Amino acid sequence: MNKITVMFFIVTIIGIGFFSGCEEQETNGIISGDTHLVKVLNHNMRKNTTQYSYDFLEVYGTVKNIAGKNLDNVRLAVQFFDSNGTLLDIENDNIYSLTNGDTNDFSVMIPDYYIFYEKVDNYKIIIYAR
Repeated sequence: MNKITVMFFIVTIIGIGFFSGCEEQETNGIISGDTHLVKVLNHNMRKNTTQYSYDFLEVYGTVKNIAGKNLDNVRLAVQFFDSNGTLLDIENDNIYSLTNGDTNDFSVMIPDYYIFYEKVDNYKIIIYAR
């Protein structure tokens, strides 16, 4: 495995270990974080079939810069939960430049070979912007 793959797995395992046991209420679609800078205009979760040997679960949508200034970096952290509210994974999408008033699409995916793929029931979006 290459270094990026190893680092990805290490960060994922640490993140899951850190957040394991956190009690969550109904989470599907809850948006938090820097919502005064970035507005999520729409979002959804779907399972996709690919032409390759795996399928994936995707959370996708559109964000808008409402900060009144250009933003250098917008990170959308999507937390995936099972039906009991247990955190299973966190995946990120980064938008490296978002001009004031502009919109941009985002997408995060989990491939079906992740051991918790079938357990995902809902998600939460956290916005980090600067």
